[in-house]
Amino acid sequence: MAITSTMYDLSELSCPQLFVQFKWRLKQGGGEQVTYLFSAEQSLTDIIRYLDTKEYAYCIEEQACTVKLKVERVRV
Repeated sequence: MAITSTMYDLSELSCPQLFVQFKWRLKQGGGEQVTYLFSAEQSLTDIIRYLDTKEYAYCIEEQACTVKLKVERVRV
């Protein structure tokens, strides 16, 4: 069975909107996996801390100008 995924581009946001939009979109649903796009300049410290605290599985892919964060909606 294929994994359903949703992608959100948060690269234009700054704190606190960045974190608020991240959490809101994570809770909205839209599939088993949620992918977020960030700019390389954005700090993901609070987001990573939140995912670790809530025990979500995630993967970070860093590229030259962007960061892709894939989050499994089903917590481990």
